[in-house]
Amino acid sequence: ISERKLKNERLKKNMCFNPLCGAFCGKFDWTDRMRMGFLADKIGKAGQKVLNIFSEVLIMLLAGSVMIYGGVTIMELTMTQSTASLGIPMGVVYTIIPLSGCLIVLYSILNIIDLVAGVEGQQREVKE
Repeated sequence: ISERKLKNERLKKNMCFNPLCGAFCGKFDWTDRMRMGFLADKIGKAGQKVLNIFSEVLIMLLAGSVMIYGGVTIMELTMTQSTASLGIPMGVVYTIIPLSGCLIVLYSILNIIDLVAGVEGQQREVKE
């Protein structure tokens, strides 16, 4: 196998799965930029808090069921297949899906903690 084919194969894998991890995890660190405020702006502060917590719980359920459970299932199914040029199991390549799901669940938990504590939209202070 030539060096060029190896580089092309690695580039294809990176082009597919790096955006998956970065886009999903980056979104959940900046929740204010990705919200639709047409409903939330019409209800009071307490209603917004409940709506935001409900939204985070739905996101956790989706990430847990589709990305974590489904990702592990896909990994198990494709562990016997290997990439043509790299020779590694495809299941190893697909590990990014459940890992991204775990990070999404983690960010959702952190967002719920912030919502309950009342620090929504503020910077978290890092204690040294």
